[in-house]
Parts: sequence; structure tokens; C-alpha cells
Amino acid sequence: MAKQIQTVSLNADLQKSATILNTVKAEDGQTWQQEQVSAWITQRNMLASMKPIWAYGKEILDATCSQCHAIPDPKHLTANGWVQGLKAMQQYYMLNKDEERTLLKYLQNNAKDAQVAAPQAAQ
Repeated sequence: MAKQIQTVSLNADLQKSATILNTVKAEDGQTWQQEQVSAWITQRNMLASMKPIWAYGKEILDATCSQCHAIPDPKHLTANGWVQGLKAMQQYYMLNKDEERTLLKYLQNNAKDAQVAAPQAAQ
């Protein structure tokens, strides 16, 4: 709660079918809702492990950020801080939306306030 980490994108039809399970007001005054949605997906393009994604996120971080400055430690910012941090750097890198989302997700899951850090690279 209170971390702007996108875990799923829902189309308009699925958003309409969401059931609110719980509503909580965070310390910063924002209201957060726990929701439940049921949907069917195919197994195609699904991965058994996040390790390849985290390895790719680290690869993007290393290749992109090192072009202009030292590679930042993901623990330098909070999960929410990385949203603005990456937005501030957008003018300096050329990543497509999927690469940008992967990098942001990697940084957020290794941020200083991350509960369980993502593996730094695939083992």
C-alpha cells in the first residue's frame, strides 16, 4: 500500500467487473483500494520465474544509465521516488514503453523501501 508499483493493467471491461474488497486511507492521506478481478489468460508468453525479467531490468539499467553517469543504486530512492526519478531522465534515454516499464519495475522492486528485493540477475 502507498507504493505506486503497477502490477497489472486492466481494460475497461475488466475495470467495470472489479470488486472492491477493502479501502484504506494511508498516512499521506491517499485512499487505496484492494480489488479483486477474475479473468482468463492463455499460458502463451507466461514465465515460470521472474528471474529473466529482473535480469533484463538490470541489463537495461546498466546499459542505459551508464551512458551519462554512474549507474544508480536502486536503493538510492523509494519505490515512489523512482517514478519521478525515471520521469526526470526520460529526455536522456530512448527506451520503448515495455523497456521503460521493465526498468521502472526493476528499480521499484529493488528500492530502499522494497519488502523483498528482486534478484539482481538471473542465477
